[in-house]
Amino acid sequence: MFKKYYIESKLRFTIFILTMILIIVMSISAMFHNVYADGKGNVTNTYYAVTVESGDTLWSIALRYSDGKTDIRKLIYEISSLNNLETSEISIGQQLLIPA
Repeated sequence: MFKKYYIESKLRFTIFILTMILIIVMSISAMFHNVYADGKGNVTNTYYAVTVESGDTLWSIALRYSDGKTDIRKLIYEISSLNNLETSEISIGQQLLIPA
């Protein structure tokens, strides 16, 4: 009922296994290539400089600059951390950096 397979050449089998391992390792390293974009292990980031206007809140600014894929709460946290904000209070004329 079941057909049995035998390894006829151990050398060919070893080469096959090593090739498959190499392909898997190269695929995984390609997925993480963007993390080390500048070649030195430092991630290069770009930011928008935003001046707070009347009626702006962190929530409205995060909505305006969101890509639609990131959770707004996470983006607000990143804005707060990046600008060393201890509270959610912002004032008119204040400059904020927003992750691009």
